Amino acid sequence: MSNRIAEFASTAAPARASLRGLHADEIRALQAAPLFSVQGFSLQGGELTITGLILAPDGDPAAVSLSAEPGVVFAVDYPLANPTAGQVFWYWPNAGASAFRLRVDLAATRHEGEDFRFRIHFAGRPDDVAERLRTTILVPKDLGQMQNFPGAAALSRVHRFHTINNVVPQASADAFRIVEIARLHGFDPQAGAVLDWGTGHGRVIRFLRQAGAAGALHGTDIDPDNIAWAASHLPGIAFAHGPLMPPSVYGDGQFGLVFGISVMTHLAPAVQQAWLVELDRILAPGGIALLTFTGDSAVAYSSQFLDRAWLDDYLAKGVGRDVPNKDLAGLIPDSNYYRNVKQTAETARAVCARHFAIEAIYPCMFGYQDLLVLKKGRRRQRRARPA
Repeated sequence: MSNRIAEFASTAAPARASLRGLHADEIRALQAAPLFSVQGFSLQGGELTITGLILAPDGDPAAVSLSAEPGVVFAVDYPLANPTAGQVFWYWPNAGASAFRLRVDLAATRHEGEDFRFRIHFAGRPDDVAERLRTTILVPKDLGQMQNFPGAAALSRVHRFHTINNVVPQASADAFRIVEIARLHGFDPQAGAVLDWGTGHGRVIRFLRQAGAAGALHGTDIDPDNIAWAASHLPGIAFAHGPLMPPSVYGDGQFGLVFGISVMTHLAPAVQQAWLVELDRILAPGGIALLTFTGDSAVAYSSQFLDRAWLDDYLAKGVGRDVPNKDLAGLIPDSNYYRNVKQTAETARAVCARHFAIEAIYPCMFGYQDLLVLKKGRRRQRRARPA
C-alpha cells in the first residue's frame, strides 16, 4: 500500500538568500536530487517507528509519497519540524520541516521477507532502476542484527553521526544497493569474490550475504582498531589491515567486485591515481569497481562551511581545495594522508577513465555521495547517467 503525504501549508521560513557570500539558488542547483536519510527506529506498543529526513522537491511535501511491499500496514507523519536540517540545508525550501515518522502496525501487518522495504517517491523524478535503488529504505526484522557492533568512537570514525539505532538500516540498505548495482552491470553475486575497500568495522560487508552475495568476502581498511575489531567479531569474512599506499596484499585478478564507500572522498589526487592502478590489478577481467565520490551535491551539503572563494575555485578547476581530516589522527602514521576531497563528476570521470571503462555515474546514490561504476577492460567511456 502507499500513503500519500497530506497537503501542507508551510509555516517554515524560506531558504536564506545567502550565507558566507553564497546564494541559495546557486547552491540548490548543485544538488542533483532530493536527499533523505534514516536516523533511527524504535519498537513500542506493537508499532515499529522509523524516523528520518526527507527534503521535498521545491520544498513541497505534496511532491513526496511513500510505498511499501504488500502486506505492510503503515502510516506516515510528514512533514514534521526539523530545525537542525533547516541549518544544514539552509538553501533548501522548507528544510526546517523535513522530518518524517513512519509507523508500521505490526499486529495488522502480514508480510513475508527478512526486512521491511519502503520506497520514497519524489514527484518529477524518473522511476527507473537507479532511482528505485536510491530511494529504498530497508529495516531488518531480525533484532539480532542490532547486536555485535563496536563502541561509539569506532562507529563515528566511519560515519560521524552513526549509532546502533541508524547504522543497521543504513548499512543494510547500502549492501542491497551495492549488490544490485553490481548485478545490473554484469557482476554475478553467486560466483565473484568481493572486496570492501575501506570497510571500517565491516559496516556494509556484514550484510552482503543477506543482500545476495555468495562468493568469498574480504574487507580492508587503514584504521587498525576498526579492522582488528571486525576480524575478531565477524566470522566468515577475511579482513586485512591495509597500507596507506599500494601494493595491497591481494593477488592479481582476485576480485569480481571491489566497492569503496567514502574512500576516494578522503584521498588526494595523486593517492587516488595510485590506488586506481592497484584496483585495476586486483580486479578480474570484466570486474566491477563501485566507488563513491563527493561532487556537486556534497558541496551543497557542506556549503554552510564554505565561502565564495572556495566555491569559485571548485567550479573553475573541477576540484576543491582539500583539507586534512582528523578522524584518524593518532591511528595512521601520516597526519596529512586522510583528507576531505571534493571533485566534480567531470573530474572524477576523467581521473578514473585513465584506468577503467566508465559504465555509469549515479548522482546521490549514497546520500549526498555520487557513485562511479567502473569496469576493468578496454578503457572506453560509456554514456553516463546525467546528473
